Amino acid sequence: MKRSFFHLLVATLFTTVLASAQPAKVAEGVSFVYTNPEASSVSLVGDFNAWSTEVHPMSKSEGGGWSVTVDLLPGTYQYAFSVDGDRIIIDPENPLTFESIDGSRINSLVTVGDDGKLRTQGYPVRKNLDDTYKKTGGTVFLNLVFRHHLPLYYDAEKDHVVAPFVRQHALRDYFELADVIQRYPNVHATAVLSPTLLWQIQEIYVKRLEPFVDKYRAMNPKYASMDGAGFLRAMKGKTDPWIDACLTPAEKLTEEDKAVLYKNEWNAFTMSEVRLHRYPELMELYEKWRDSDGNPNYTVDELRLLKFMAIFSNFDTEFYERRVPLIQTGTRIYRSLDMRDLVSFRSDGKYYLKRAITEDDCERIVASVWYVMASIVPAFDKAKFNARAMIGQLELAASSFSDAVLPLLINSDVAKDADPNLNLPATYAHPQDADAQLKMALAAYKKYFNSTPVGYVPPYGAISPAVLPILKDNGFQWFTSDEAVLQKSTPKNMPSTLPYAVTVDGKTVYGAFSNGLLTNRVNWVYRNYYAENSADDFISNVLAMAPKNTKKHALVTVVIDGDDAWAHYQRDIDGKGIINGIYRKLNKLFKTRAVVSVTMSEYIHGNRMRGIPAHKPADFDNIKELASGSRFNGKFNTWIGSREMNKAWDYLRQTRKAIGGSAAAVTTEENYDNFSTQAFNFYYGATSPHWMETFNKESLRKHNPKPFETTYRNMLAQSHVAAGLSKPTTLASFVNPKDFDPEWTAPRKRTRVTFICRLVDREAITSVFIAGNRKELANMEPNTVRMWDNGENNDKTFGDNAWTLVVELDEGDLLYKFANSGGQGTWDGAETFPDEWRRIKIQGEKMTIEDIFARIKNRY
Repeated sequence: MKRSFFHLLVATLFTTVLASAQPAKVAEGVSFVYTNPEASSVSLVGDFNAWSTEVHPMSKSEGGGWSVTVDLLPGTYQYAFSVDGDRIIIDPENPLTFESIDGSRINSLVTVGDDGKLRTQGYPVRKNLDDTYKKTGGTVFLNLVFRHHLPLYYDAEKDHVVAPFVRQHALRDYFELADVIQRYPNVHATAVLSPTLLWQIQEIYVKRLEPFVDKYRAMNPKYASMDGAGFLRAMKGKTDPWIDACLTPAEKLTEEDKAVLYKNEWNAFTMSEVRLHRYPELMELYEKWRDSDGNPNYTVDELRLLKFMAIFSNFDTEFYERRVPLIQTGTRIYRSLDMRDLVSFRSDGKYYLKRAITEDDCERIVASVWYVMASIVPAFDKAKFNARAMIGQLELAASSFSDAVLPLLINSDVAKDADPNLNLPATYAHPQDADAQLKMALAAYKKYFNSTPVGYVPPYGAISPAVLPILKDNGFQWFTSDEAVLQKSTPKNMPSTLPYAVTVDGKTVYGAFSNGLLTNRVNWVYRNYYAENSADDFISNVLAMAPKNTKKHALVTVVIDGDDAWAHYQRDIDGKGIINGIYRKLNKLFKTRAVVSVTMSEYIHGNRMRGIPAHKPADFDNIKELASGSRFNGKFNTWIGSREMNKAWDYLRQTRKAIGGSAAAVTTEENYDNFSTQAFNFYYGATSPHWMETFNKESLRKHNPKPFETTYRNMLAQSHVAAGLSKPTTLASFVNPKDFDPEWTAPRKRTRVTFICRLVDREAITSVFIAGNRKELANMEPNTVRMWDNGENNDKTFGDNAWTLVVELDEGDLLYKFANSGGQGTWDGAETFPDEWRRIKIQGEKMTIEDIFARIKNRY
């Protein structure tokens, strides 16, 4: 029976959307055009260039049109236009959009098919792949490097860590890195953990929690437990504020505790939006906080839940799903962690608590923190590669003490070599600090891993010729950088699929240059892919770099900065799927020799157990002149050049001058036993690039730099105190949070839309589903958002085969289509026009859109 309705009746037509809209396929790649005669500068930004405003500046025509052409590999990409450096505008000519999970941001979307043509589709559907790849050329040696660094968040005056990030990442990233690879014996990789990170894990968390954890109550107890009250009596304020709050009974939480949980900038909700949405109970508390403008009236039960979730929600999700061995010898398990009694995973991709949380649960979760963090170093000890015995899978490489950008410490004017137009502060030149930080790093690895690394992995490939002699003098044999630096080096146009020898002042070090395309895909492009799709895309791109001559080989290096990207993976929880998928494929490809994962030391010295030949000095091509720069467009602009960053460098220079005559860096293992008394630990801690990145307002990342600036200035002040000097009075604040909040496309008006899809020649087995280019319609993911024919949920008549969904959508072009009873994420049961979408303009207060399933035209 035909429905009567009084809302606006809409007829929809099918069109091939991108044929007449933006972007367009041209011979050189994909052409992007934006019209704005009043703009003074426009850049194309997107996940294909890490949202950098510098990589793809657009050219202006006489008519006010801006254009740029980019050569994109097959894949789906988000993009927008940065206008005059302070506004981000989506492409007004492209109806394909993708909304962020929190609804705060909309980006335009473009898909390049395997044939190079543009597609009118969202992210590709989930693929089921069998790991079968043909060997079409020589072997590709894949040099995977995982780089983990967090700065020094330790406050010596309070004797605790002031931020949650060390604990958060330690619970979900570091143990997993060493553990997962052991499931795939044919896979080798390289790992880097910075000394400031290691010290905070071992000395602040592991040692201070250990006396209060009931670890020996029984061999491998079922659940972790501890003496929380005893800990608070003896050690309150000695780890981090969230640990203290979690162990304090909810009814006894002070206003200071509550500020830690939900009032301060760093609070229980400090995590990626993707991760926050995975926990419905935490999300409810967040919405209550948000709706009350930051002043919720939480009940005692809600406070107990909040302090628990502040810790619990940051664990590796594998602990929620199975019993994970933490310390194991053969089949004997000495320590494990299992949280399945607390939480369950449901089909909507979220983790739900099974019961109300008690104070015992809060103690248990803090004890579980110790369980995991105390297992990190043993896990790396078990997995680390022993070059002499040729056993193990993870080569341990080093950063500097604070993961500093060594070229800038040696002489900050080197930034002008990379970008002559950069405005620099007064010269900072202390090459002895670069040497000291490397020695301190080697001491940390000796203390915590009983290992001496021979490889150096700098932050984001930041390198200069002046660094290499210092590396060589400290026993380093190789370093990594990025192909953006290689491209600017001499000779020109050297491929990144080879390693090189670089000689400076008669000292030779081998260099491997990370493939920017693959690094960028892992950090940005794969965030909205399904895991198997990501792993397949990664391996396919690696195989494409194989030399055609089967007697030759390539070395492909991929450096992955692992402290942030995984938490933003929407369809692959914590990036577990892609890592396991890549490892599984590599494990199989090793047998065909199509791709062989190696460490750099293996490549240089060989590994007869794995059929990897040694490579002599004569086997390496030479770089005559190494460029100075980093992964970021071959420049140092990420850390120096703006008003705020230059002021931070001024403070560094002033502090260095002040403490230089009163203290000296301790570069032996004893430094880590007397950490808080050493002035240079705090001074060098302030040289971490992390601080400068947060002071870079050119970044499109929305953040409040204030707490980072406070920590940075406190660290410089603490270096004065440790040197026996008075606290300085000249380290004034220099950031304005309003300058670090770029304006994205303003939210559009909302329309209440009623979708009605009639089935006239078939039945629905389970349900009719709708997908479209809005978050509310699953961002084009098929068979995810269901419609209703039950006489409820705004459906008028039960069982009349007219399926209904009512939803509020932003105004603008909408692309959508229907599917009948298929599997989530697949196009099973979809309408029979795979390359086309229904298209309509959403506008007004209310709309009703009626369609007939699988009919191209339907007018009523």
